[in-house]
Amino acid sequence: MLLINCWSILAVQHFLGSKPALERVVAISADAAISIAMCVIVPCMLVAPYANAMDTVFITRLMLEFQLTFASGLTDFASESHLTFIEGCRAFTRPWFTGRSSCVSLVINCHARDIESPDDGLLDAIDETALATLTFTHCPGLNIPPAIQRFSNLMVFHIYNSTITEWSGDANSISATAHPRLFVTAVARPHFPLGFPAGLLQPLPDSLLSIQFCVTDVTSLPDDLPARWHPMAVVAFEYGELTEIPASLLSLQVFTLSLKGNRIETIPQLMEMAPDLEVPELSLTENPLKELPDKLGAPTTFIDRLDLQGTNLTTLPAWTQTQVRKTNYMRGTPYCATVATELLPANSKVSDLALMAAGGFIPM
Repeated sequence: MLLINCWSILAVQHFLGSKPALERVVAISADAAISIAMCVIVPCMLVAPYANAMDTVFITRLMLEFQLTFASGLTDFASESHLTFIEGCRAFTRPWFTGRSSCVSLVINCHARDIESPDDGLLDAIDETALATLTFTHCPGLNIPPAIQRFSNLMVFHIYNSTITEWSGDANSISATAHPRLFVTAVARPHFPLGFPAGLLQPLPDSLLSIQFCVTDVTSLPDDLPARWHPMAVVAFEYGELTEIPASLLSLQVFTLSLKGNRIETIPQLMEMAPDLEVPELSLTENPLKELPDKLGAPTTFIDRLDLQGTNLTTLPAWTQTQVRKTNYMRGTPYCATVATELLPANSKVSDLALMAAGGFIPM
């Protein structure tokens, strides 16, 4: 590229010197093309292999260990690297002069440990500056330990297949002050005997991009989630027991709101959406949805992408053509069998081929 850049001007002057106007146009065009290649194409080619090979555990480990990669002196070299182990640790740094385990990714399996719930003592041995991902799994009586508020570098927090008996907030909550670097919270296959956890209703970290609930027994959601939760990329309540949602949920400032796989048969809350509200992506996939309301909020209310795959819809109201700006995804619905292909609205996609062409999501 450097050679081409150096010789291109001479080549243009040599071959087009008799045509000054054309020479200037070609010289400028060549310079622009070479600049784009050097500043955009080459960096993208260098980054692409790393992006394709991204591993979240490796990334969190790298972010915390990068400062240890190069020793800045003899003292630094002698004080920074020993191997320690702890049960359930999936990745670790290597400290020397410390009695705590510098675990980066920790899975606490209550069944394997023969306990009902982890306590503060179990987490006391963990270096709070190192832990980046924390998972509680298979806990029959999970009391979220207050010690989680010590882990200020926590980035990912998971709960899997556990009965959550204590997550009341304050001392054991996910909070902006305790977890300023947290960006993902996911709760899968939990049992909530006390209802929606107050520990997720405190002021959340601004860094949090995603809250996901999957296969839960939550039957209702708080009315004030939009007031409590800041704008995020993804909020998902999937494969749960929801039969209805609070109208306020649709005003969450979120890119993707997923209610996939619940028990919602009707959703009149769409009629209550506020004017000038735009929802980028709303997924009602795999709900036993029988009909949509005749109206969507006000004329200035819009949904960019509405995912209705696997529902029981046989018709679509008129607003799905005027207020769904991009695509209605309809694969696997009775609607596909009742409407001739040539009569489909332009923004409705009903086949795998159409979905792939539109960049839509196809369930596996």
